[in-house]
Amino acid sequence: MLHDEKSMLKFFRKIRQNLLSENKTGKYFKYAIGEIILVVIGILIALQINNWNENRKQRIEELETLKNIRSDFSNAIIEFEENNNFRERIISSTRALYHIIPTKENKYSKDQLDSLMSDLFINPTYNGQSETLNIYLTPGK
Repeated sequence: MLHDEKSMLKFFRKIRQNLLSENKTGKYFKYAIGEIILVVIGILIALQINNWNENRKQRIEELETLKNIRSDFSNAIIEFEENNNFRERIISSTRALYHIIPTKENKYSKDQLDSLMSDLFINPTYNGQSETLNIYLTPGK
């Protein structure tokens, strides 16, 4: 390909030299303007191709980001469900203990009471591991 470019440059150089040597200034200017127009068109085409490529890269990045956000939300839902199950267990244990205390009737073994009491100390918290959103919510992204 490099050889083709060199031969094409030689071809255009010969045309210019012939036009100048034959004192055909008007034709030379027309030729020069045509060459300038071709260069400008080439640059515009290159810029358009570059823009298309950049847009394609952005679309790929956006799709990957959306996939990551979806994964983050799915993980958050799982974490919320786990925390909800822990809270239901705490409520159940609290109700059982609440009914035992005023009646002083104990139908539970010591191990069962220990288990009920330990459930009261579970403190489920949401960790919020949505790394993708954190990245895109920071300034500059």
